Amino acid sequence: MKAWINIFLKRIWVIFKTIILKILYSPVYKHRVKKPINRNKIVFVEVRADKLTDNFELLYKEFKAKGYEIKVHYIRNTFVGLWEYYKRCNSMLHDISDARFVFLNEASDVLGAIPLRHETKIIQVWHGCGAFKKFGFSTLGIKAITYNNTSLVSVSSPEVIWAYLEAMNLKETPDKVKALGVSRTDVYFDENFKENAYKKFYEYYPEAKNKKIILYAPTFRGNISAGYLNKNIDMKKMRGRLSKEYILLCKFHPLAREIDSFIDTSFAKDVTK
Repeated sequence: MKAWINIFLKRIWVIFKTIILKILYSPVYKHRVKKPINRNKIVFVEVRADKLTDNFELLYKEFKAKGYEIKVHYIRNTFVGLWEYYKRCNSMLHDISDARFVFLNEASDVLGAIPLRHETKIIQVWHGCGAFKKFGFSTLGIKAITYNNTSLVSVSSPEVIWAYLEAMNLKETPDKVKALGVSRTDVYFDENFKENAYKKFYEYYPEAKNKKIILYAPTFRGNISAGYLNKNIDMKKMRGRLSKEYILLCKFHPLAREIDSFIDTSFAKDVTK
């Protein structure tokens, strides 16, 4: 009974939020969209980050080199107050109103709420590579506006297309998800990058040179505002069985809290930052 109540409340909240977003942002966009399209303009929208993340950084450099006019917006959803967020979204909407391409790397309910002009294309490159967990609508089970207006989703391989169609509610338009690759993995084909990465890593952790490396990179549990880690791993047992031959590197999800007590520093190293 409790689960049904929670689902009902979530649905009510989604409907209410959708109405509010359309009331707030649709008029702003409609007022500014009267300008002719600028076919040389690209806008990158970082929904939460305060700097260009890896996928965007590589694309930005490539487009800049080709002479495109580029704008970047950091709207900082959940990281700034409501008024500041509203101002940042207004500024973003002003820029995308005449842009040819808009790049996203995660969900944006604001961009899903506006009546997007047909000349503008929203391209989703997503911040996760592959599909190793449920995300988006695969977890909520509620259809919202989050991925409305998506023109193209670029994914790592054909084998994960089905997961993105489900998670982004795009099953009726399967051609929008294409296996074009994920730009940030291009660095693994750059021999200079790999050589420098090894050198830098061993400067931080020289004790790893003679050991095999295990990478543990878990996602968070719970909701976005209060993410937590699954702490069921027995670190003492792992250290006892593996520490002579292995070193464990832990890279935690940026939304996970309370990770310090989880790290056994004599065997496991926190490389999150």
